[in-house]
Amino acid sequence: MVKHQDRIFRFVQRLVGPEAAEDLAQEVFIRAFRSLGDFKGESSFYTWLYKIALNLCRNHYRTKSRRPAGEALDENSAGSPLEVAEASPEEAVFRREFWAVLRRELDGLPAEQREAVVLCDLEGMSYEEMADMTGVPIGTVRSRIFRGRRALQGRLAAFRVRRPGAPEGRER
Repeated sequence: MVKHQDRIFRFVQRLVGPEAAEDLAQEVFIRAFRSLGDFKGESSFYTWLYKIALNLCRNHYRTKSRRPAGEALDENSAGSPLEVAEASPEEAVFRREFWAVLRRELDGLPAEQREAVVLCDLEGMSYEEMADMTGVPIGTVRSRIFRGRRALQGRLAAFRVRRPGAPEGRER
């Protein structure tokens, strides 16, 4: 549990938002403990935990219509693609706004695309791990990632703000 708890929490938080993440992440480990005898070792333990987390997040989405718009992903979490050791106030504001927009736009994606983008781009999973966890062929995983990224790119096009400290003419 200690080895995977931070990553599972971040993953759950990125899919369902901060208000339910703690309870769902805890539930992942409770279910894993109860089902430990069912773990056959056909995949890595890490992938098995993520599959439990993904199923819990899917159930959460089914039972809860939508969470309020504007919730931010955990932009200060380790592994954030925008993490900067010492951010200026402008950079901090930019990151906060970016993550709020990204959270909203991720919510607008179909569930399969949202999951694929979060698993690949925010969690750093390989296509093989994702295929194993979701039970779909690698080609389907690639297709979902491609479509999700393309949709996000279009949706985030309106978020064309020059990143503080970026060279002139370079927009983020």
